[in-house]
Amino acid sequence: MSLFLRCIDVNDVIELNIDINCEVEAYADAECVVITGSKVASMERLAISVFERFIDWASNNNFTFDMNKTETILFNT
Repeated sequence: MSLFLRCIDVNDVIELNIDINCEVEAYADAECVVITGSKVASMERLAISVFERFIDWASNNNFTFDMNKTETILFNT
């Protein structure tokens, strides 16, 4: 039951309309942000903006994210 309630809690963050190059995915106990682009600098700016919005959302909803478990991975194709 607590997992179900947690999914309801984070549903708003998944619905954030952030950017056309950004997709938020939710898993059982984690969220994933996928940012696409052709320039690393613009993707980095978007990532910072996304995390600021997550932090604002968390603050407004008495929720916290464990930044020690947050990772950035760059894939180049």
